[in-house]
Amino acid sequence: MPGVAMQGKPQRPRQHMDNLLALPNATLLAGDYRIERVLGAGGFGITYFARDVSLDRAVAIKEYFPSDFAAREGTLIVRSKSTSCDEDYDWGLERFIEEAQTLAKFEHPNIARVYRYFRQNNTGYMVLQFEEGKSFKSWLDKLGRPPSQHELDQIIAPLLAALELIHAQDFLHRDIAPDNIIIRPDGSPVLIDFGSARGEVAQHSRTVSALVKPGYSPFEQYAATGKQQGPWTDIYALGATLYHAVTGSRPIDSPTRITTDELKPAAQAARALYRPRFLKAIDAALQLKIEARPRSIAAWQQELLGDGGAVQPKLKAVEAGAADALARTRKLETAMPRIVRWPGRRAGEQPPAKRLPIEMKKPAKLAAAPAMVALSAAVVAPKAVNRRSLIALLDGVRAAVASTGAAAKARVERFNQAPAPLPSAPQAIELNDQPTEIARPPQAKAPPRVEPKPKAPRPTPKVRPERVRVPSSGKSWLRQVPWLQLALIGGVVATMIYIQDHRASEPPLAAIGAVHATTDLDLVRAIRQQTSAIRSLAVSPDSRLIAAAGADGSVSLIDVASGNLLKTLAAPGSEVTAVDMAEGVLAMARRDGTIELYDLEKGERLRNFREPQGPVWAVRFAGGNRQIVAAGADRKVRLIDRDRGSRATMSGSGNDVLAVAYTARLRLIAAAGSDKLIRIYEGGRTREARTLSGHTDDVSALAFSPDGRTIASASFDQTAILWSAETGKQLVKLEGHGNRLTSLAFSSDGGLLATGSEDTTVKLWDTRTGALVHTYVGHTGPVRSVAFLPQGSRLVSAGDDQTIRIWNAEVAGYR
Repeated sequence: MPGVAMQGKPQRPRQHMDNLLALPNATLLAGDYRIERVLGAGGFGITYFARDVSLDRAVAIKEYFPSDFAAREGTLIVRSKSTSCDEDYDWGLERFIEEAQTLAKFEHPNIARVYRYFRQNNTGYMVLQFEEGKSFKSWLDKLGRPPSQHELDQIIAPLLAALELIHAQDFLHRDIAPDNIIIRPDGSPVLIDFGSARGEVAQHSRTVSALVKPGYSPFEQYAATGKQQGPWTDIYALGATLYHAVTGSRPIDSPTRITTDELKPAAQAARALYRPRFLKAIDAALQLKIEARPRSIAAWQQELLGDGGAVQPKLKAVEAGAADALARTRKLETAMPRIVRWPGRRAGEQPPAKRLPIEMKKPAKLAAAPAMVALSAAVVAPKAVNRRSLIALLDGVRAAVASTGAAAKARVERFNQAPAPLPSAPQAIELNDQPTEIARPPQAKAPPRVEPKPKAPRPTPKVRPERVRVPSSGKSWLRQVPWLQLALIGGVVATMIYIQDHRASEPPLAAIGAVHATTDLDLVRAIRQQTSAIRSLAVSPDSRLIAAAGADGSVSLIDVASGNLLKTLAAPGSEVTAVDMAEGVLAMARRDGTIELYDLEKGERLRNFREPQGPVWAVRFAGGNRQIVAAGADRKVRLIDRDRGSRATMSGSGNDVLAVAYTARLRLIAAAGSDKLIRIYEGGRTREARTLSGHTDDVSALAFSPDGRTIASASFDQTAILWSAETGKQLVKLEGHGNRLTSLAFSSDGGLLATGSEDTTVKLWDTRTGALVHTYVGHTGPVRSVAFLPQGSRLVSAGDDQTIRIWNAEVAGYR
């Protein structure tokens, strides 16, 4: 089955066990279950999607198939591979059936339900309820942001209840991880894929390693026996899963931590979005020593959830209050047109022949009251309200105030232009369920008649309407509605939260303007000139130009100051995989193996080379604009002279070379790729000086610091590492992204490092301490390239959303 094409990485064919050893589609099991497709396969079994033909419902079926010592005879029968494996196979089959029998006893809405188990084809089968939804890992990825405390509380509480039931039966899950928790469409979680039997089979057979998941399994699961395992084992795994949720990366493997424990506490690695007690409980679960962890779910639950379980009742109370408040507000609004203002007059003056009734404006505060009541949840139940909800509600308040004010103004103008006669009797309004009359103002007694001295006639004073007062209780209408007071208080608090967090929202695609404060790390400009995803970025040495390479094969030159497209250097064709700029020259690499050089001033192509075999994944200028370093699928690193062609060739990797870098100060070339290693060459002699090892997946990007003494590497393992270019020593490891890293860049003074990721964010790091300085949020797709403008404090990023974003990166102490 062909592999999935990924940016920066070639396609590779893959063979799946489910294709080679699975039951054929349409196979009928136990006379009731028809196999329709394979859902997944592992070292201990195969899971199928099937149809229960008798009840016409979808089910999942797990087949016992330990691939290390089992084989399929024909298309159905499963046998051990040899007579020496018979005992292990049979012993494992009994454990599989026992696990099915135990799970069938659990009737809990958050545990995968077992309908039936049976033996057939010399193996065992477990029929489970088919769960619609996505894994917790996919759910986190889909969010595109850290989950809120409230969201996690709603997932954790049911899982803890499920685990407590399991542990009460002396049973363990043994394989809790983000992949083994399903989030249903209604948001409820369910535990799947228990690993208890698999662990016992692995430990008994001694033919496979113990069942573990790196990062999520505690150290006792790596032992040859399961004697030290207990509820604390599942607590560690669930704690590791929550650590992943709040930090964006899985914890360090427990065996690695035994030697040197460099795991950052959750309180340091996570954002300030969560209860301190909650983060402390995660750290307690991740203790390496068994005795340091909570011994039971009950002991851990209070620390983990605290009063989190009370959030939902509070929220329901707020919603009920809001519904009642809305009904009262509508009642008020229905009565509003009946209120009439009585124009006042001065003592001794004769009333005008006609009095103009002016309809009372519906106060904007009342029109916005329902939204304000909802905002009061920020006061009553702050854990139940997230920032997005507050922003949406505040937008609703603003819209209600604006629309109501405009409508009221129009009504007053209409009434003033077409006055109506004064009603013969005052009208009543029901407020707070009590009828109240609006009486005429009392008229003052006329003073004794005194002959006035002759004066110049004065103009008739203008009649000004008095404010409406409701004298039923001697209180203002606002004071008579206590729930509205609470709503307004909630609105103030929510507004403060909104102002604090609003910088994370994205400005429109236009010039935003200059950023004045050194702490305002926000978007400066968003430019959308591309018609396809952007694969690579480069900036000119004078910071005037941005080159954006598109997946359609075109390269656009964009003016930094205005955001305007200046010219397109290459017509659409083979995908441009990498681009770089030097003084007056641009270099681009294509998937078809071509390397092209362009004159930036004239927009003309200078040279093209086609020496490498296969796609070129990386290209960089090497000390000026006369030489370039290029590498790709041919596993070679080439130093190419602009005039003479290839000058030197270095053996780059045991697989595709995905990234290269060059420093003129130390004359070093670095290359890395799919073999996970970083090789550093001395540019003068093109010989390998040292090899750096530390990543666990493909290395996707490299960069030297401006002084050449530090090299940074980014990897698909979601980490970036800073190394000493002179000694090869690892200086600091940067973790925090929620998906593969695709690019990185140093600031002009080397004090900051920017990393781009497929999690749609760009992060800014302090290279001296490894601390996270800021996270830029705004892209709606994977970020493929980042670059600092050499002059000034600006950071540029682009990716699959076809948009170039320029961010302020001015941080005190850095240039």
